[in-house]
Amino acid sequence: MNNPNSNDVLPSGENEKEDISMPGAWKIASRWGYNGPSVLRLFFDYGCAFYYDEGEKYKEAKKSDLLLVCDGETPVAIAKMQTEFERYREDGGFIHFCEADRELFFPDDNVCICRARFVMLDSKLQDQSLWGNETRRRFCRYTQPEKIKEIWDRFQASEEKGEFSISSRVCSLCNPEKGELSHEVKLLLTRHNFYRIPIYQRPYSWGENEIRRVMEDLHNAYMNGKEPVFMGTMQFSDAVLLSPKETQPESRSYEVIDGQQRLTTFIIILRILEQMLNIDPDRSTISKSTLVTRVNQGSAQSDLDEYWEWDDTKTFGLDDAQKNPYIKNALLIKELLKEVFFSRESDEQPGVDAQEEEVVKPAELELYDYLKTKLRFVVIETRAGLSKTLKIFNSINTTGLDLGISDVFKLRLYEHRKNKGASESEFDEISELYKTVDECEKKDRRWNPGMEDVLRTYQRVLIAEYDMKNAVTLFNFSVSKFYDELFDTLLDNQQWKDFEDYKSISLELSDIRRLIECFEEFAQEYDHNPTLKIYDDFIAETRYGWVWDYTVIARFFGSIEPNQILDFHRELFKLLVPPSLAYAKTVYPVRNKLVNLLKELKNERGMEVLNALKKNGGITGAAEYEFRGRGCTENSLFDKPKWKNLACRLVEWIQSGRKPSEELEELLFRTEIDIEHIQCYTDEKEPEKIWKEWGDEINQLGNLVILERSSNRSQKNKKEAKEGNYRKSQFASAQALADKVNGWKQEDAKQRRQEWTEKIWAFLNGDD
Repeated sequence: MNNPNSNDVLPSGENEKEDISMPGAWKIASRWGYNGPSVLRLFFDYGCAFYYDEGEKYKEAKKSDLLLVCDGETPVAIAKMQTEFERYREDGGFIHFCEADRELFFPDDNVCICRARFVMLDSKLQDQSLWGNETRRRFCRYTQPEKIKEIWDRFQASEEKGEFSISSRVCSLCNPEKGELSHEVKLLLTRHNFYRIPIYQRPYSWGENEIRRVMEDLHNAYMNGKEPVFMGTMQFSDAVLLSPKETQPESRSYEVIDGQQRLTTFIIILRILEQMLNIDPDRSTISKSTLVTRVNQGSAQSDLDEYWEWDDTKTFGLDDAQKNPYIKNALLIKELLKEVFFSRESDEQPGVDAQEEEVVKPAELELYDYLKTKLRFVVIETRAGLSKTLKIFNSINTTGLDLGISDVFKLRLYEHRKNKGASESEFDEISELYKTVDECEKKDRRWNPGMEDVLRTYQRVLIAEYDMKNAVTLFNFSVSKFYDELFDTLLDNQQWKDFEDYKSISLELSDIRRLIECFEEFAQEYDHNPTLKIYDDFIAETRYGWVWDYTVIARFFGSIEPNQILDFHRELFKLLVPPSLAYAKTVYPVRNKLVNLLKELKNERGMEVLNALKKNGGITGAAEYEFRGRGCTENSLFDKPKWKNLACRLVEWIQSGRKPSEELEELLFRTEIDIEHIQCYTDEKEPEKIWKEWGDEINQLGNLVILERSSNRSQKNKKEAKEGNYRKSQFASAQALADKVNGWKQEDAKQRRQEWTEKIWAFLNGDD
């Protein structure tokens, strides 16, 4: 390879002037060496700028400086630096190039590189006379920075307004069919079309079912007179014209928004047929640079590079194929081509020497020509910001699944961080956060929060962190609605009233990382502490179980210490019991106070906040009335499953001595139970007499006990069966009644209600 220094730089001479009073704008060349190949495609495909420099000029440029990209003296693009320049490193570098590009453009470590965000200049602006750019140095300070800043600001303003455009076209794969005009059917794959899979996409993941379906569709159309066949829709970004306007043919770069799986699969099919036909790679319409992927921090590109090195002379076993999705599908496609298209005896034609390798295979050639000319794709091109692009995708995506809230949050957070000046590398950091949650979710334990759990809690953290108005309304928003409206406002797509005061907030990755750490901390404690499991289950039994994550939030704000996780969770539960037993539904005073409690946890010590609430009458200030006056006297608990299950499980917890164990937690919350009337509600002998004598007491706490469902259903309201079942029960509260149940009277039930009312109240107000 020729040294890119040769003849590329003219001496600056005395006429070159550097305006050091206005730094921040630089000219960078888009050609490699003297009249060498353009690197503009690489700039766009990989989101970077680079040039060859054995000196240290690159150190003068700073993050957020602007670049004017020139083809010779002709300005073709502008960019904003997202990192400072540094020497390229093949191992550990932040840009993962495909092997072919790396070999061609990175001969040694004298290449200086930075991440950058590019915009192609309109052809009207590709006029050197408009820019006053006279120097031919490949990297130097630009002498009129106000011009490039004006264009960049104009681009930013357009993007912030949410401007977008949509166009569509019909494409064949490689060649037009005879008689078709160029304006009727465009070409998808040419040596001058380049596609990049952006970092926010999923990896290539089509499996056997999808591949077989494609091959069957192709076969049906092929056998039906080789008719044209529609093979689906793809969505690309608006094309970036990489070649100067006078250059023919035109070279274009596209970002693949939707259609990665289909596009990649047809590239593989074409390449396999070309290998079968011994077509010279230089005559192919595809190359190693046709498709590049920036998914999974370079690992996807490494797999794609390995695939391009694959040919018939290399043997890949099952283990190798499983590790590389491109090779795996290539092997599958080879088998399916033989199975579906070439399962004929013509492979062993009489008179044809089996050793003769240059024999043309008519069937393969016919299929190859058919695929290149007769397949039809609808390509939709969009020019829009990422958020708009996602909405367009979901609107036109009729065959796939909509993006879930976790996927959408990931992409919109990335766009928000970019608008705040973050570098593109932050997407890798966001992906690492998701990976951390995925790995935690796969652990062999019962409580494993997913990303939606984290986002729901982060919603509450933001409400508290920024003391948001209409906090109760925002608290009640679904996760999807909350982030849709928040990001619409932050990204200037649409202004929502509830978020109009928070346009300037910044969502920090460090906060999300900290929140995930708090979740994991809680999960580890939960995994090893049966008492925490029991109180977590108890919180779920209340009418306000949606506050289970307040303990995680308290840790996030540092209002409790790690050794206070259990204490906080327990005291939170105790505060929820009175209003849960007093009302048949959630009530606004309780809900509002719980939402405001979030803000108190941000500013106060968590245990002090809960203890103050307990001391001042609970969440509403009327805890004793809610518990004694309503929960244990006025209410018929049996009418409401929430009431009876919560109260009777509490009785069992206290009756058992509150000695936590995995077995007790399993018994209390994993065993099928019934809440049993000690005096049968439907007495088999005198039901009407019992109802008249007992009145409301029959459904009150004193006459109810927890029992295994199988035991309760076996006794069928027969009094004589109760004693034996109670005695055999695993529940301590049922065992305690075994000697009394045969002579059970209304007075016994009333006395038991009063006794347990006091015991539960003492527990709720105690320190343990």
